[in-house]
Amino acid sequence: MFFIVLEGKLVCIKNKEVSTITIGSCIGFSALRENTVRDCSIKTKSDCKLLCLYGEVYRNAIEAYEEKGMEERIEFIRKISIFSNY
Repeated sequence: MFFIVLEGKLVCIKNKEVSTITIGSCIGFSALRENTVRDCSIKTKSDCKLLCLYGEVYRNAIEAYEEKGMEERIEFIRKISIFSNY
């Protein structure tokens, strides 16, 4: 799953506390992007509200975002006269 922190504070732990995770931060994208297991544990330091997406929903959203970006880049390139025939 992919999580976005809406409220609260969490910590990332890899044998020791590594980093603090705060509002606006995302968790889980590396494991989803690379289709691997998570490489750390997450614990809350306060009450939290998280927005969570299942892996498939996250991947579909990223794919749609990347497609849109690709279309915009292609359109930009087509506006350059040397590439206008492509």
